[in-house]
Amino acid sequence: MSWPDGALRPAYMIPREKGRVTIDNNQYGRYAGELQITLTDLPANEKVNVVGRIMEDDLPLLAYVGGGQRFRLR
Repeated sequence: MSWPDGALRPAYMIPREKGRVTIDNNQYGRYAGELQITLTDLPANEKVNVVGRIMEDDLPLLAYVGGGQRFRLR
């Protein structure tokens, strides 16, 4: 996939609490653009932008999500 110039610049590189939605920025090279949900608290990372969060009421559902599993955001 090709991204417009600067589309994945580093931004919002804050600590990633459980349930944060993240996207790897252009500093991650070939992984840029990968979307993830954090299942545990993680420190800030200059290669990962925080772009959203799971609603507090839905956090318990993360117990049913495993690594490499597909998910859909609505």
